[in-house]
Amino acid sequence: MKNRFFALALLPLLMLHSCSDDDGITLSEPSVTPAELMGKWRYDKQMFALNHVTQPTVPYAGNEEGCPADFLQFTAQQLTSGDYGAGCNLDQTTGTWSVSHRTIQMSLGGQTSTFFVEQITPTTMQLKQLDTGDNVYRFSFVKAVTPST
Repeated sequence: MKNRFFALALLPLLMLHSCSDDDGITLSEPSVTPAELMGKWRYDKQMFALNHVTQPTVPYAGNEEGCPADFLQFTAQQLTSGDYGAGCNLDQTTGTWSVSHRTIQMSLGGQTSTFFVEQITPTTMQLKQLDTGDNVYRFSFVKAVTPST
């Protein structure tokens, strides 16, 4: 009877220890709060791994030369995506967002994408897109100094 009780007591520890870390999420990572995400985040860099071949990290390709950087802006009510196109004309799309632990779900223009927050500080953030099959997309952001920029 003692052996059976001992084995049952160890079962939860064995289950936690044997879990794989395929998605990079561990229980020890602190949750990201909505307050940490609030504000305007400018696209800075991107990295792709296509068919398991990692490409070098490069400046974000969507930023038009001579224009302000494209951005994501998180507010309590909505998410705004800003894209400066030809002639530095700003095209904005609004949608919704939610965060759970370190996962952000963003819905913009009828499409929903899920991102894992790999790193966040008061001035920088790195997101990994989760719903891309065998490909990996990472985006680095720099927080805008003021909400009006």
